[in-house]
Amino acid sequence: METTPPLLVLLLHGLLGLSMALSVHGKVGENTNLTRESFPPGFVFGTASSAYQVEGNANKYGRGPCIWDTFLMHPGTTPDNATANVTVDEYHRYMDDVDNMVRVGFDAYRFSISWSRIFPREILKSLQISASKRTAQQKGKIGILLDFVWYEALTDSIEDGFAAHRARMFTLGWFLHPITYGHYPETMEKIVQGRLPNFTFEQSEMVKGSADYIGINHYTTYYASHYINDTEKSYRNDWNVKLSYSRNGVPIGKKAYSDWLYVVPWGIYKAVMWTKEKFNNPVIIIGENGVDQPGNETLPGALYDTFRIDYFEKYLHELKCALNDGANVIGYFAWSLLDTFEWRLGFTSKFGLVYVDRQTFTRYPKDSARWFRKVIKKED
Repeated sequence: METTPPLLVLLLHGLLGLSMALSVHGKVGENTNLTRESFPPGFVFGTASSAYQVEGNANKYGRGPCIWDTFLMHPGTTPDNATANVTVDEYHRYMDDVDNMVRVGFDAYRFSISWSRIFPREILKSLQISASKRTAQQKGKIGILLDFVWYEALTDSIEDGFAAHRARMFTLGWFLHPITYGHYPETMEKIVQGRLPNFTFEQSEMVKGSADYIGINHYTTYYASHYINDTEKSYRNDWNVKLSYSRNGVPIGKKAYSDWLYVVPWGIYKAVMWTKEKFNNPVIIIGENGVDQPGNETLPGALYDTFRIDYFEKYLHELKCALNDGANVIGYFAWSLLDTFEWRLGFTSKFGLVYVDRQTFTRYPKDSARWFRKVIKKED
């Protein structure tokens, strides 16, 4: 899962209806018959990565140190004491990875470049970019990428309904509300009060409408209920929300390898539709979506990732339903192409469509890569 912000996209070729029951979108286990034609013409299918998780060559070719380099020097930071000094060595093997994407049929690759490689040895003091001038000259587009867990009210009570709304506004709304309306959400302003700075008129006008598209990273869904923690002032306590992963003893979904990731396909439908209704139906790109398996799985068993295929099929079906209901989603990027370095989990967690041998760095496409090829490949 990516946490670094700088993003580039490489083209390889060429509250209305939110309480709808799952049965409206199809029964669990039902064949969704997904094809590229299930989505609008021009819809972009891609895969994603982030620099630190895939590049390697941490101390070569002019790259300066970053805080994660220092952090990982402490034993026990990751369960396997792994570092990202080499990770999957995409710095040298990127063409192999592009070839894999082309064979599958992906249209685009979303990747990042480490600031410490662009501006080594901390020489960067300030950076100012005139977005309007650059987009006008180069005909490019500028957006923002935001994480968004869907928060579902634990009960039908008014209190839990407001709690779920607060959780959404304190996460996605914190950024998207100013971009859409020029100020922070009223929910945040009421609770945080003087600790939340106000936009000046000039700042409000500058930020409002500044994104050509909204990237959303969505993986999972949690229950939210009203809860006040007065022990200390903090961002998380300001939500006045308790998060739960089950209701009446029933898990919200099947748990993946990561403790935070539950498979809840209808959550992506609700997340997209809520964004549509609250923020004037923006252009949306699903920047990340995926599920992990244990990192200790080896060949050939690691290639038989039916759990991941089931995840993608159900989430893409729900996304297609959101498009059918008017959401302006133009692209979807699976996380991730490769089994990468997964931050605090090191290599004990694997999200990839492609297995990477840790000794030889040979790439082996998994069944999920073959499934994507079947769904999206354009046959000439």
